[in-house]
Amino acid sequence: MSKSTQAHTFTTDVNKGKQQIRQCFDTWTHAWNEGDISSYVDAYSDSSQTRYVNGSNNVILRGKQSIIDYFMKPSSTGGDNSGGNSYSNSILSLISLEIEVMPGLKDALCFGQYELSVSQDNKVDENKNENDTISGGENSTHSTNSYHRGCFTVHVRKDENFVWKIMSDHSS
Repeated sequence: MSKSTQAHTFTTDVNKGKQQIRQCFDTWTHAWNEGDISSYVDAYSDSSQTRYVNGSNNVILRGKQSIIDYFMKPSSTGGDNSGGNSYSNSILSLISLEIEVMPGLKDALCFGQYELSVSQDNKVDENKNENDTISGGENSTHSTNSYHRGCFTVHVRKDENFVWKIMSDHSS
């Protein structure tokens, strides 16, 4: 095979890898937005070497089970979620995504920015003056949104089934 043919094949394979990884990020984001934690954490490699770092919450985890436990606990996305995790009321959006497929085509580094919008239905305090409530008076509810923007660096690797899985996720 000539050098130009090898270069063309490599470039085609890199572009195919980038497309596959983008599709994975779309699938993972969709799972998050649907509140489907099982599908979301399926993105992580089932390895004791898999890492998750959240700089905002000062969290460093190793192993998929630790990551599952973290995302399943209440308030893992911030805020007060008495009685459950907050995936059912949060929307994850990718603002930017850069993918660098490494030589060997088995690993890639992904850099990007995200926005997490958490909607919280707040029960209006019954002791407040009715002028302080938002439409409805006593015992009404209103929604507020909190936003968090951050950056991430994700290392993905093709597993034995040629599926891209997260090996390391550093989000802040």
